[in-house]
Amino acid sequence: MAIQFMKESGLLRSKVQCKTCGQDMTWSADSNRAEGFRWRCERRVAGNMCNQSVSIKRGSWFQHSNLTFQEILLITYDIVCRQQAHHIQMEYGFSAHTVPDWGMFCRKTMLVFLAGCSVKIGGPQKTVEICSPGELPASREVPNVVSSI
Repeated sequence: MAIQFMKESGLLRSKVQCKTCGQDMTWSADSNRAEGFRWRCERRVAGNMCNQSVSIKRGSWFQHSNLTFQEILLITYDIVCRQQAHHIQMEYGFSAHTVPDWGMFCRKTMLVFLAGCSVKIGGPQKTVEICSPGELPASREVPNVVSSI
């Protein structure tokens, strides 16, 4: 159920092509894998089965991690919610390097995402006010673009 949700929400790929034959691979149960599934190519060519398989983590947020899906989702949630690293480490029993490494991965991923959706602000006849955090209005609203006089 959780894995299906991850596929539907785009955290896991919903389609993978075989690198050997180019055919779409199928989602197959695999009790030897911690995730319980693999992508498998079952194409037959001249009576021979391609039989290539890859992890369901391939090409996803989870690809380079040895953590389980549950551990990744928990640590990511806690990092995004700004939990202290030592709290996360103690809560889940992660090594001293796991939490800071995963935190850096999350920050890099967010920066790449934000760089891809940035938009130009300002423009002709527009002035953009930039305030330091100490200069923000009491309402904590970020100033809008202000017309030049």
